[in-house]
Amino acid sequence: MHLLVLLCFLGLLAQAMPHPGHDHDKPCCMPKRWQAVLLDLRSDTALQYATVMAYDADQMMEGTLTVRVDDETPVYQTYTDYKTMMTYHVPMYGDPSTHHCQTMKATHDYYDDCFMGKDNSSMANTAPHFLADSVWGPTTNGIPFHAWSLTLGTMNITIALSNDGCVPLIEAVTGMNDGKKINSLFMFNDFSTNITTPGLLSIPPACVKG
Repeated sequence: MHLLVLLCFLGLLAQAMPHPGHDHDKPCCMPKRWQAVLLDLRSDTALQYATVMAYDADQMMEGTLTVRVDDETPVYQTYTDYKTMMTYHVPMYGDPSTHHCQTMKATHDYYDDCFMGKDNSSMANTAPHFLADSVWGPTTNGIPFHAWSLTLGTMNITIALSNDGCVPLIEAVTGMNDGKKINSLFMFNDFSTNITTPGLLSIPPACVKG
């Protein structure tokens, strides 16, 4: 199943058709502030867990909350402040008294809504490389998108961005993150420029010293 999903994604790129007027020299700029629900289609538990992600380019921060799909029970929360380059992790399984905060240095540098770093240089080890244009869904009324590849720290990324609004649609990530091997295919759902999940862009309560 995971191979089929990947082949379908690559097939979209292989059948790509040009869309005149789009800048192929650099990616478009995503909204500066957004929230989405991510599903990892390569995971064995892809439809059992969902990750709500929030991003704020101006504040240089991002946060996630992973929940069970069936009952929305939270199981893991992260928050990264790129101004201080610190990441906060809180496993949330079982007894709340065991939900201890873990802090560490961020695993990669900050990237803004235009895929640029703090000093306005390319955030990637290799500058974003244009791959192709195509259409997500039916060719007659689907979503036109453009796809890019880049590296971020020790991660290799392929991302599809909609032509209208520069909304991330699907993202393949491979390589290493936080010392662990990663091989994911994230599908973005319920994308919104409003942050509707409270607390995603703040230090988790378990990490705040009383």
